Amino acid sequence: MNNPSASLACRTVAVTLLSVLLTHVAPIKAEQSLFEDRFECRNLYVVSTPSFAVPFQASDPAYEGVTPHVISCLAPDQALILAAPIEVEGRAFDQWQGCDDEVEGNCVINEVPESRTLVMSFQTPSGCPVCSAISLAAAPTSIDSGESISLLWAAAGVADCERVSNPPLPAWSGPLPAGNQVEINPTAPAGQSVTYDFSIACAEEAVSNTVSVTVQGAASPPVAISAFNFRVNSGTTQPAQNLTVDEGANLRISWSTTNADSCTALGTLAGWAGASLAANGSRDIAIGPSGGTVQLRCTNAATEMAAQTQTFQINVAPAGVPPECGLQHPGFWTRQTDCIFNEPFRDCTQWESVFAGWPGTSAARNFFLSQNQYVAMEFVPPVSTPENFQVQISFNEPQFGIPSTGTKIVTISPCPGDFDRASVTKKMGTDHCYLKQSFPGQAFLIGGPDSPGSFRCKFEPDGQRLYLNIVYSADPAGTAPAELQWGCGGASQCANRVNIIAVQ
Repeated sequence: MNNPSASLACRTVAVTLLSVLLTHVAPIKAEQSLFEDRFECRNLYVVSTPSFAVPFQASDPAYEGVTPHVISCLAPDQALILAAPIEVEGRAFDQWQGCDDEVEGNCVINEVPESRTLVMSFQTPSGCPVCSAISLAAAPTSIDSGESISLLWAAAGVADCERVSNPPLPAWSGPLPAGNQVEINPTAPAGQSVTYDFSIACAEEAVSNTVSVTVQGAASPPVAISAFNFRVNSGTTQPAQNLTVDEGANLRISWSTTNADSCTALGTLAGWAGASLAANGSRDIAIGPSGGTVQLRCTNAATEMAAQTQTFQINVAPAGVPPECGLQHPGFWTRQTDCIFNEPFRDCTQWESVFAGWPGTSAARNFFLSQNQYVAMEFVPPVSTPENFQVQISFNEPQFGIPSTGTKIVTISPCPGDFDRASVTKKMGTDHCYLKQSFPGQAFLIGGPDSPGSFRCKFEPDGQRLYLNIVYSADPAGTAPAELQWGCGGASQCANRVNIIAVQ
């Protein structure tokens, strides 16, 4: 094994190092019969890739200094020995097609420690056909949309080669041009990743090569619900909020979006839930006897990005409310049912549940409301009530840790949640049934038509249903209900200790 056969005899080369190296390489011509018995004929060739280039020294001057991405074919029954500095740690040889660990014996890589050199030996079996080869590489193989890539190729023993891309790109299609490199700019939709396969296919059977490049589209702008509004009947359009409306009212829901292409109506409100909607539009809903939730979800099908769903509760005013009441309550606020702090539940829609009868014995209740809530306590003064009855309702500082600003609106009206000053005055026949309380302890006085005092809310105890309405707001007296703003000095809850004093 110390004297290689004639077909493997190294040709004299200029580099002395290679001559030294070849004396350390085991001859492979002697094992040629094993290759022929164990392996099918292969078209062996060597080709370096764009990512690595080493000025190889070769036993055949025809392969000396093979440059990056140039194919050199080995003829049948031909041996070739290549050498490179050991500093490349073998990686250079892995860049050469033909040296394939899965086809053992086609090439042998030896390390020569004393010369710090790697040696790669090729041997082709006799009788193999003439080499036909295509090499194709891309650099880089992962880019952002709009960046460029270089496609580099080399060919030997082939003709009539065509370029193919999938997905198709005009820049990589048709006959293979002269030269060996082009730059192209593949793109991807915003928010998506696209993998392109670039191929070269030639007339010679089974001669082709494919590389893949991944293109990442730009980040998609977020889908957003830019406006979501409610309008009750012919009232003012307001930003969507939880609200209470009357049965039979028309609720117009309108919305607009950015970067969405469609929306879906979700929730439980009849007439709304389940509808497919445009990205911008409006929809009228006739309010039935039951309320429900209104949810809006908007998406962009191309990017599969969805806006955060917005959800609101629609309540229906209780039955028995006179039709002429309309919507004197704050249209986007909620009628509270539990307003007594730290006690067993008392239904705050009923005066008698809170104060134990009407007008009730002298009693004090720890009363509170949360933001955008109001109270409408129903009561029916029986006809047996004396015409000169007197009741004092005072609102004192709370003693249980919830703040009070002392600013609230209190009314008596045949309509629940009636905070419309003109409406209250017209229905009750006096402007004293609307009180804008401006300081703690200020009392609200009510009584029969014969009760004393000129600043008392007086009404006939004739069995008519009435409501005590309370809302916390710092807005001036007479502010339209639709424009009322929650007012509790910046706190989300407000409270008072409410005293009911029945004079007689």
